[in-house]
Amino acid sequence: MEWWYNASLSVLNTAQNLVITGGLTAGTLLCAWYVYKGYGLTAGDYVLFSAYMIQLYSPLNFFGLYYRCKIFHVTSCSDVIVS
Repeated sequence: MEWWYNASLSVLNTAQNLVITGGLTAGTLLCAWYVYKGYGLTAGDYVLFSAYMIQLYSPLNFFGLYYRCKIFHVTSCSDVIVS
């Protein structure tokens, strides 16, 4: 059972990281392209986008870690009680 938990958690983390990285890369490239072509964005807007995304994803990463730790400890406690 623990193997299944670890495998599913690994798949979930990989998928989450792929989605976040893909979105961040696409947004960064789009911002850089708009700055390069002069579509109304400046280098400051590019920096603003980067800083905003970092501020957005940092708490999400923390809450994901907190959730994983909570679930792991709850399942560990249930294993001790059942044993």
